[in-house]
Amino acid sequence: MFLHSQTGLEGEEAAARYMISKGYHLIERNWRFKHLETDLIMSRLGLLVFIEVKTLSHEGQSDPLIHVNKEKVEELEQRIQVEENTKNQLLDQLDNKNKIIDDLENEVRENEDKIVD
Repeated sequence: MFLHSQTGLEGEEAAARYMISKGYHLIERNWRFKHLETDLIMSRLGLLVFIEVKTLSHEGQSDPLIHVNKEKVEELEQRIQVEENTKNQLLDQLDNKNKIIDDLENEVRENEDKIVD
């Protein structure tokens, strides 16, 4: 594995451990959708947090914030939108399945007297 890849993985692991120590729950690591990728998705108190990890291989190398440019922010916004859309689709599917289950339960209740032992 390349040094920068190993450094990045170590940074992501350190970031995940830190966030977990602060009460966050890891939802997804290295989430990918098409050309989009998010290092960590975590949650706490119902809030989803999207984390882009920037790991320096040498102390004093540079400020990690300079690596988060306008394009990176726009890409992060796209990732958040895709995640939100995916979550909404899953909730809609769950809601539809719950309605089907409710309808079946009601039908069983309505027809209980017709059931023969």
